[in-house]
Amino acid sequence: MDTTGISTKDRILGCIMGGAIGDALGYQCEFTRNIKEREYTTFADDYGIFSDDTQMMLFTANALLWRNTHGTLNGEAPTPTECIRRAYRDWYRTQNGFEANNQNISWIDKVPAMNHRRAPGFTCIESLSHEEQGTIQKPINQSKGCGTTMRVAPIGLIAQNINDAIQVSAESAALTHGHPLAIISAAFLGGLYYEIMRDTTRNFSNQLHIAFEFTNQFTTKNFHVQYQNDFMKIMRKSFELSRNKSRDSENIRSIGEGWVAEEAVAIAIYCCLRHQDDFFDAVVSAVNHDGDSDSTGIIAGNIMGARYGIGAIPKYYIDHIEQKDLILEIANDLADGVPYDNTHNPANPAWDAKYVDLTPPNLGEAA
Repeated sequence: MDTTGISTKDRILGCIMGGAIGDALGYQCEFTRNIKEREYTTFADDYGIFSDDTQMMLFTANALLWRNTHGTLNGEAPTPTECIRRAYRDWYRTQNGFEANNQNISWIDKVPAMNHRRAPGFTCIESLSHEEQGTIQKPINQSKGCGTTMRVAPIGLIAQNINDAIQVSAESAALTHGHPLAIISAAFLGGLYYEIMRDTTRNFSNQLHIAFEFTNQFTTKNFHVQYQNDFMKIMRKSFELSRNKSRDSENIRSIGEGWVAEEAVAIAIYCCLRHQDDFFDAVVSAVNHDGDSDSTGIIAGNIMGARYGIGAIPKYYIDHIEQKDLILEIANDLADGVPYDNTHNPANPAWDAKYVDLTPPNLGEAA
C-alpha cells in the first residue's frame, strides 16, 4: 500500500483511532486462554469498549495539549514529563473514585468513560498512588510491564525531533516503571511514531532501523549495554519470524505473551511487518493470542494508523468504538495544534475550556 500523499492530520487521526480500536479488540479477550487464530475480528455486541490503555493514551495527549497551549500563551510551560505526570495523577483519581480538584490539568477526567476501571495495571496504580516521582536516574521500582508502551503515541506524533520523542517517551515511562527494558521499549516507540510521521518516503523497515539507531544512542547514555542487547535480540527475532512460513499464532507464542514491555513491542512489530499493507490483518493478528492482547493491539493499531491514515481503518471499527467523538476530538486537537498566537487571538472559547481554564498552581519547573 502506498503511504505517500497521506496528510499529517490523517496520520494522527489514524494513529489515535487505530490504537483505540486495537485496544478494544484486544480488551475483550485479554484474559482468555487458548485463543484460535483470527477468533476475534469484531467487537462483542458490535460495541468496542476500550481499556485503561486508551484512557492513558488520551490523558497523555491531554497533557501535551495543555502544555503547548500554556507555552504559546506564556512563552514557557512546565516540562512535558511534568505535565504528563500531572495528567496521569488525574487518571489515577478517575480509577479510584476521587473527586477531581483544582490540581488537575485534564478536561477528559470529567468524561464518564474515563471514570471506569478498565483493568488498570497494578504498577501504574501503585506508582501513581503517591507523590514520589520515578525518573530514569532514580527508578521507582523494577517493573518492566508493558504499561509504558501503550500510552506514548501522542508524544512521538507531535515531538519537535526524534531525540525529543525518545527522551520524553522514556521519561514518561520512568514515572511508573523503573526497569530499563520498560523505559527503552517506550523510548523506541516514541522514536518510531516520530519517524513514521516525519519521513513517509522510507519503507517501514527503514523507519524501524532509524528508530533503533536513535534508541541505541539513548540507551548507551543511560543504561548498561546488556539492556540494549536484550532489546535488540527480541526485535531481531520479530524481524526473522515475520519472514517465515509459520502461522501467526505460532510465531507470536515464540515471542511471548506481551505482559512485559519488550515482548509487547516485539509482538506488535512482528504483526506490522508480517501484514504491513493491511490495517485489519495486522491488528487482528496482534490481538489473537494468549496474552496482553489489548496492549499489543493498541501498539499495532497506533503504528498502522500512523502509517496509512484513518482512511485505511475499516469503517465498521470507527462506527462501533465507544467514545468515537472524544477520540476524534483529541486526535483533531493534536493534529490542528494551538489555534491562536501568544496574544490569544483569534478567540477560541471551546479550546480555552479544555486547555486554558484548568490552571493548577505549582506545576513545577518551566522548560
